[in-house]
Amino acid sequence: MTNEIENLFSKELVYKINEMKNVEIKQNILYANTTHNELTMDIYYPQNANHHELKPLIIFITGYPDPGFQAMTGYKLKEVAQYISWAKLIAASGFVAITYSSNDPEKDIYTLLKYIKNNGKSLGINIKKIGIWACSGNTPNAVSLLMNNQDLPIKNAVLCYGYMPDVGESKITAEVAKQFKFVNPIPSLSKENLVLNTPLLIVRCGRDEMPGINFSIDTFIIAALASNLPLSLINLTNAPHAFDIIANQEYSYNAIKGILSFIKYHLGT
Repeated sequence: MTNEIENLFSKELVYKINEMKNVEIKQNILYANTTHNELTMDIYYPQNANHHELKPLIIFITGYPDPGFQAMTGYKLKEVAQYISWAKLIAASGFVAITYSSNDPEKDIYTLLKYIKNNGKSLGINIKKIGIWACSGNTPNAVSLLMNNQDLPIKNAVLCYGYMPDVGESKITAEVAKQFKFVNPIPSLSKENLVLNTPLLIVRCGRDEMPGINFSIDTFIIAALASNLPLSLINLTNAPHAFDIIANQEYSYNAIKGILSFIKYHLGT
């Protein structure tokens, strides 16, 4: 692994609050046994949380199988500093946050949701108030979940600088998914079958250099607006990909605070 990659995956959020230092973390809780591996999750709680008082939940969605991601980066996704610091920020803001291991991302998120539904009370989670967060190559799996999951509806979704499902004739995300080895459960969408009831917040980075990513986002946004979907947008004109860990700038702080405000508005605390 090069130093550049090592540095990227060891970078924490550029925006922090003091309460992040004192969140409660329960690591490697088993949520499923598979043929090849045990699947675990890390749960982040606010400091001194009363686990009898059920809290809203944010799940950090993965679209990369852990074995492949670990081979590329040296980390499982839930071990990446960005995910750890985001989960701490969410917990410090009064919510529960979950990161999780996955071998089959498209399937495992439903297994995780089933576990949460069956054990929400003992986990201190309000299963009627669940939101998701995804970024980059993890986003197609998140959008697929929003379009297909009826068992435990998701109340809001934050999608940061993420490849969006291809709409119409676009093949950008399908091609990049093969290159970077993330799952793409919705190979193509027509404008007619783009139906979502979940409030979305899309964060777009104007100086993102990932191949085709902003074309992917822009195409999706145009189709979403044409379908009058519940869509909010933060467009950071000068931001690079992964601005939240790279760009130590005022616009990054404001965007992160805007994400927290969106979550609080739709989930409460």
